[in-house]
Order: sequence, then C-alpha cells, then structure tokens
Amino acid sequence: MLTKITYNSIMSDWQPERIRSLRDEVGFSQKLFGELLGVSRVHIYLLEKGTKKPSTTLCKLLDYIEKDKRVRNQEMNNKVMTINDKVSNVFNKCTKRELTRKDIIKSVMAQYTDLKNQDSIIPSDHCYNRMNVDTKFGYILFEHTERDTYIVLGKDYPYYGDIYWNKMGENPRKVGVWEKGGLRLTDNEFIKACKNLKNRREV
Repeated sequence: MLTKITYNSIMSDWQPERIRSLRDEVGFSQKLFGELLGVSRVHIYLLEKGTKKPSTTLCKLLDYIEKDKRVRNQEMNNKVMTINDKVSNVFNKCTKRELTRKDIIKSVMAQYTDLKNQDSIIPSDHCYNRMNVDTKFGYILFEHTERDTYIVLGKDYPYYGDIYWNKMGENPRKVGVWEKGGLRLTDNEFIKACKNLKNRREV
C-alpha cells in the first residue's frame, strides 16, 4: 500500500526557539517579521512563546526564508573578497580607535591569514582627508592625523574637512573638500589623474 506523502509529513519542525532564532538572524522585529509572513505582531509573539503552532502555510514560508538565508550566507562565504573588502570588514565597526599604519596592517593580516603581501594594505587608500588616485571611494574608513596615525571613523561617516593628495615627490596639497556628507574634488590635475587611471584599467 502506497503512503500518500503530504507536505505536512515532511514539513520542518518549527518550534518557538527556532522561529525566534530565524527572526533574529534576518534582523526583523516581531512586527516586521509578521508583515513578511502575512500575520500580526501578536501572532509572532504567540508563536515564539509557544502558545500558538504555525500553520502548514506558515511553515512553508519559514522554510523558504531559512533556505534563502542559508543560500545567501553561502554566497557570501564563496565571494572572492578584495583587499578593500577585507580592510573594510576589519575596521568598519571599530570606530574612534587611533591606530598606526602597522596596527592596521597587523589587524588585517591577523584576520585574513591568506594575505601574504602586507604591502597590498595601504591605509592612505581608505582616508577621508588623504587620497591617492587609486582611492576606492566605497571603502573610506579613516581620518589621517598630523601624528601620522589613523582614526577609525567607519564607512559613510558624515565627514567635514579638506582632502589632500600626497603626490609622490611633492608636499601634500588640497584637492577637494567633504561638506554636508558629500565629496567635492576641486583640483583638475587630481581629477584628470583619477580618470586616466580608470581609463587604463578599462582598456
């Protein structure tokens, strides 16, 4: 005799702790998680308390969200990270610390043991107030000080102040300014050098 297999018979077991854990993983409040699942905040509260049991439909949705989260995590693990990604990951949340160049290099290499060439870590490529033509604007983290140290501000910091270019063989010169959270470059030679480098890479 063949047994009819229904979704109910192979459905994941969604206990209160597991529901709460999944909600925490996706970073949603009970209200937002309820909206995602099409139920009320109170319904989520009762599920996590164990007073209510999730319906078959709700279990299917929870299974889908959990699987999607797992796939996304796997994609992140498999992503080939650039040196800029690694520097950003190490320091983006370690704000207000003052570090030397050696401190920065040591911290990145300690977390990413696959890095063999410490010269690939260039703190000045990640400064709000000190830029190179190779600066990656999506990975700016530090403020360079007169003491030749770096204060960690993190990404997307509402920085105000001048920007200097340390062109090889010359004294630092002002090439732009941060104001109202935005970057404005004012030195034509610096702008042209940045564009030339970009064009060479695209060839």
